[in-house]
Amino acid sequence: MNIADKYKQIVLEILSKKELDNSFDELVQIKDFGCPHERPKNLSDRKMVVYSFIHKNKFLKIGYVGEKSKARYTSQHYNPESSKSNLAKSVIEDKEIELDERNIGEWIEKNCQRVDIILDGKLGYVTGNILEAALQYHFEPKYEKNIVKYPRKLGV
Repeated sequence: MNIADKYKQIVLEILSKKELDNSFDELVQIKDFGCPHERPKNLSDRKMVVYSFIHKNKFLKIGYVGEKSKARYTSQHYNPESSKSNLAKSVIEDKEIELDERNIGEWIEKNCQRVDIILDGKLGYVTGNILEAALQYHFEPKYEKNIVKYPRKLGV
């Protein structure tokens, strides 16, 4: 199963708890930008996004942007100076990857797969938060500092 299909399965499971006025395809778009990828150019009005960056089948970052976070969605993760916490800064600080800070944005585009779940704003920000948390829990991205790593089998 590819990542987009796995994402769809998780989204369907979460949205199954919610009464929807529209069909899934009207409310949710899963976009695999591939690797290499181009940065998204824009975030449409009334859209929210749960985004992910993957390098060599390892999830690096999974995050969520609301309807008013266009800069976070389109550019901040490619520039280490753009915000307090972003993918570019995390990769530069990673001792396992040796990179020049000047070309980190280009390195991310060339070496990372990006997969986004684009949500209609009428689903509400809580839906985005739940999806972000579910994906972080499932995929355990390397650069998410607040995730507690649990063993997959809890013996319950």
